[in-house]
Amino acid sequence: GYDYFYYLCSMKRLITTLLLSVLVFISYSQTPLDHRIFKTLNEYRVSKDLEPWIWTQELFPMPLHHSNYMMLLNDIEHEQGTDIPNFTEHYSLDDRFNNSDVDWVTGGENVAVVNCKGLSDNVDMSKKVLKMWINSPPHHELLLSTIYKYGAVSAIYSKTWVGSKNSDFWNYITLNVYK
Repeated sequence: GYDYFYYLCSMKRLITTLLLSVLVFISYSQTPLDHRIFKTLNEYRVSKDLEPWIWTQELFPMPLHHSNYMMLLNDIEHEQGTDIPNFTEHYSLDDRFNNSDVDWVTGGENVAVVNCKGLSDNVDMSKKVLKMWINSPPHHELLLSTIYKYGAVSAIYSKTWVGSKNSDFWNYITLNVYK
């Protein structure tokens, strides 16, 4: 009677806790594409005799949040100045760092939107992101910076981008770095 009921309640709480833990982990965990982009960026840094950035899971929700913002906005930008229903905007990079779980002194950010057409895998996508940022002087400057030690990147798939009339797949990508 009572012992069996207590056991069932305990098991229900345990299963609920485990499921919630898995959902939180899944919703804030690095994807294979995120990993590949970060690895490609670090390989580039090492090829330039720079220290690789250290992945910081505590930072990951920040680029994830901003990539989701850009995807919902259907455009790319560094600020979060447009109100999106049911989304909490953090206007500036400083605001986003202040709302993160990291202890930071200074930080930087690169953003991109990349057409996935013709890209066969995550390696191709990460190389395209790197090439885009190398070809943009302010983005390239961040890639070569010796100021930052830690980082995280997030890529979000979408079927739309305001700059295109076709329905190819797109990736909205945010890199955040800090010390």
